[in-house]
Amino acid sequence: MTTMVRPATSAATLVRWWALLSASAGIAANVFLVLFYVTAKPWLDLPGPPGWFGRANDSLVVVQYAALLPVVLGLGRLMPADVRARTWTRVGLVATASLIVLQILLLTRTLPFAIQVIPASVCVIASVLWAGGISGAGIRTGTLPEGVARAGRILAVALSAGAVIFIVVFILALATGVSWLWVAGALPGAVVFFLFPGWALLLVAVGPLRRQPSARGEPFEQAGRGDVCRPEPSPLLERPVTDDAEDNQETGAT
Repeated sequence: MTTMVRPATSAATLVRWWALLSASAGIAANVFLVLFYVTAKPWLDLPGPPGWFGRANDSLVVVQYAALLPVVLGLGRLMPADVRARTWTRVGLVATASLIVLQILLLTRTLPFAIQVIPASVCVIASVLWAGGISGAGIRTGTLPEGVARAGRILAVALSAGAVIFIVVFILALATGVSWLWVAGALPGAVVFFLFPGWALLLVAVGPLRRQPSARGEPFEQAGRGDVCRPEPSPLLERPVTDDAEDNQETGAT
C-alpha cells in the first residue's frame, strides 16, 4: 500500500525539459556544421571568409552543453544509491563544463581552433561515455526507460569501437602517405557525434524517468505526473501475536 503525495517540483521533469533544449540546440548545431563543410570546404583552403555557419555551430554547441549540465546533474540525483552513477556524474560534469569553456575561448578567439580541437574532442568523447555509463546505471536502478538506456550504451560502445578504428586507420595513413584515410577512419566517431543529441531527445520522447529510492527510504518519484509513492510499513514486518503467545502470557500471569 502506498501514500501518494504531490511534490512542488519534479527533478525528473526538469531533466526532460533541459534535455529537450540540449537536443534541439545540438541538432541545430549539427545542421550548421554540415552547412559549414558544404559551403566553406575547409579542406581546400579556399580564399575569403569561411562564412557564419561555423560560428553558428560553435555558438549552439555552447547552448547544447550548457543545457546538458543540469541533465547530467539531474540524472545523477535520480540515482542517489548507485556508486557508479555518482562517478559517471562527475565525469559528465567535468567534460560538459570543460567543453563549454573551450567553446567560449574559441568564439572569443582566445584559443585557436588548431589547439582547441583536441581537448574539445576529448570532452565530447567523455560526454558520450558518460551517456553510456549513466545508461548502465539507469538499467541497474530502473531509473531510465529501457530504450533510452540501450541507446546510450550503444552510443558509448560505438564510440569506443570508432576510436579504435580511427587509431588503426590513422597509423595506416601515416605509413602509406594516403592523407584521406584518416578522414575515413573518423567517420564512425562522427556518426556517433551527430547521433548524441538524439539520445537527449529520447529522454524527452520516451518516458517516464523514475527516481531510485535511496537506502534511507526516500520516496519513489515518477516524472511527468508529479506523483511520489511512499511505501507504507509492510504488515509482514510486524510480528503477529498468536494464540499460543496469548496462552503463554496468561500462564505467566497466573
